[in-house]
Amino acid sequence: FSPDLKVCVFRTVQEGLSNAHKHGRAGSATLSAFARDGEIVVEISNETDQPSPASPARPQLGLDGMRERLAAVGGHFELASAGDRATLTIVTPLRLEHSA
Repeated sequence: FSPDLKVCVFRTVQEGLSNAHKHGRAGSATLSAFARDGEIVVEISNETDQPSPASPARPQLGLDGMRERLAAVGGHFELASAGDRATLTIVTPLRLEHSA
């Protein structure tokens, strides 16, 4: 686990939890993390009364920052909402590929 990857995962999870706190119901956030097929998968889920967080009604600066940060290490995220639940799934490689 390289230092660059650790910082990327930490900062992305930090932003995801901040968003869950800001837009979700108090005490409803859950976090799970696991390794799968050479990837790190982190899921942050919370209950919300807000419109879908993927709504383009206003700028999504936090989401854009997460997208750029994850792309820099070959990762990505998905944001889904169903009913009163929003889930952010963050996926990164377990190891960074270094070019020679």
